[in-house]
Amino acid sequence: MVRRQVRRLGAVLVTLTAATAATLAVATPAHASHGGTAASGILNTTAWRVCISGWTDGQSASSYAITQINPTDVNASSVACTGSYNVSSYAASYPDSWYGLTSCPGGVSGGYCTYKTVQLNGRTATTTTQWRKTATHEFGHVAGLGHRSTNSSCMTSGAAPPIVTTFDSHDTDAINATY
Repeated sequence: MVRRQVRRLGAVLVTLTAATAATLAVATPAHASHGGTAASGILNTTAWRVCISGWTDGQSASSYAITQINPTDVNASSVACTGSYNVSSYAASYPDSWYGLTSCPGGVSGGYCTYKTVQLNGRTATTTTQWRKTATHEFGHVAGLGHRSTNSSCMTSGAAPPIVTTFDSHDTDAINATY
């Protein structure tokens, strides 16, 4: 009787070990690992109302980024900056060497943010491709994505070629898993 229970317990442990290993083998979502900076908090809704302002190149890039985020479970739309919005995307020339910056000015509660600010830097983004990559990359941070080390994703940090302006399937899967 005891031997039979030990054998059953052993079989259960083997099954649990195999299931755990299979779960860990699946790619984890690309959530932010910025030490509490760029992607702190995920926007708390899939209904993004985006106020786009500043330089024309940045406005065009933000509109492009909306077309890239919308195939996911997020429903983003550009709205007038005088109305109600929960994402603000502003393009200007900033004195620093960064391309884009995403923040949660109202603070994070329970891992979520009710309002996100995206800044696009015209000092560093000088081509249409750089503007588009930066805007889409920052919108990825709004959705909670972190930096990636693959060349197939706009979530790669920096401007080294190739500059990818779209999310890859790993990114879209992570966004959809978040919402």
